[in-house]
Amino acid sequence: MQVHKDQFLKEQYMLLLEQINPNQAPLWGIMTYQHMLEHMMVAFQVSCQQQQVPCIHEPERVAKMQAFLLTDIPFKENTKSPLLGETLEPLIYSSLEAALQQLKEARSTYFNQYAIQEDVLVFHPIFGTLDKKLNDALLYKHAVHHLKQFGVEL
Repeated sequence: MQVHKDQFLKEQYMLLLEQINPNQAPLWGIMTYQHMLEHMMVAFQVSCQQQQVPCIHEPERVAKMQAFLLTDIPFKENTKSPLLGETLEPLIYSSLEAALQQLKEARSTYFNQYAIQEDVLVFHPIFGTLDKKLNDALLYKHAVHHLKQFGVEL
């Protein structure tokens, strides 16, 4: 079945996130629920150039990595981002509610950038230059990965 990634991110993602018990331990990894919310907020911010992160992409691998985004192959459990360390960063927000609200705002900003100009190209520090289709594919794959981390199966 073909998943419409932007539709999932707009209509289903937040509903699924809100069904997770905030006290649930992850099935893998060290992130708490709030860490995951803040991590995904940053992912949406990176996808609309609101969060500056170091460039670590390898130009010779970009085409292969972008092709991966368009497959149905999920991120593996315990996939380590080269942007993150081995330990958890301190929480940004003092409450789950604030973190969830900021994630909602980052997601809204992401979709607004394409409502204003649908052919926006965004530079991602790992995946290179992304158009909307690739950006949606990355965020979808990333969102599903972390939903599964907290027991949500699609």
